[in-house]
Amino acid sequence: MKKELEDLYVAAMELYDGDDEEGALRLFRQGADLGDDNAMNMVGLAYDSGNVVEQDKAKAIEWLKKSWRIGKKIYVCNNIAKTYSEMGQRRKALYWWNKSIAGGDVGAGLEMAQFLLQKGTGRASERIMSLVQAAADAEGHVEISEYQQEEAQELLEKLRADSNPQHISTAI
Repeated sequence: MKKELEDLYVAAMELYDGDDEEGALRLFRQGADLGDDNAMNMVGLAYDSGNVVEQDKAKAIEWLKKSWRIGKKIYVCNNIAKTYSEMGQRRKALYWWNKSIAGGDVGAGLEMAQFLLQKGTGRASERIMSLVQAAADAEGHVEISEYQQEEAQELLEKLRADSNPQHISTAI
């Protein structure tokens, strides 16, 4: 059964990568119905984005949480957090981001920091700085893309510049 689920997931990903999202979703649903947590995650992401199916954040959360309960994969926590943040549910988003970060997902830390900067005062706290620093320093870490790491490095430079304004005196 496990091999069949893996084969079904691989076939679905091939369709997805080939831009056949309808066909991919059909296979992901089959896998999800058979208990594949990876397929459940992908069904949740489909409902989150509204690609192929009508966007439904509540259904997205249901599928993502099913995926989490079965597979306990850290990246799913980040997906749940992002969906909650898009729903305007700050506390739930922060809960799931913290869970993801505790599991070692430094990319989730960057997303949480960006969320806090956007929704907060716009100023960087020590917590935000440490999250961005961890992402900026995470070269080769599996849970963060090269793009995210570069983004973190740029954000860190900006935050440092904003927190250390230089006073320029002009000579008369």
